[in-house]
Amino acid sequence: MTALELAVGALAIYRISSLLVAERGPWNVFTKIRERMGIEHRDGYPVAGKQDTYWTRLFACLWCMSVQVAIGWVIGYALAKEIVMLVSFPFALSAGAIIVERWINGSS
Repeated sequence: MTALELAVGALAIYRISSLLVAERGPWNVFTKIRERMGIEHRDGYPVAGKQDTYWTRLFACLWCMSVQVAIGWVIGYALAKEIVMLVSFPFALSAGAIIVERWINGSS
């Protein structure tokens, strides 16, 4: 694995994990996924759910989700490197754009 592939993978894993844990997505698709997993939302933002299951803990924790997404990414990379890199690239570019925007505007 090259340094570029590692960087693309890390950025893509961050972006996908962030989408699943914290973002609404188009047509609120990620909100709906989290609600199916037991996460409650207040003003469109995820908050702890009443249930305490593996899924609610997973979909409430970016760090936890990133480990699961990374495991899937590594398995995919081992089986079909070119396809995984092709799919990862747009997510990595999106993560890079977010990092630049936060750096320029000083937001967190």
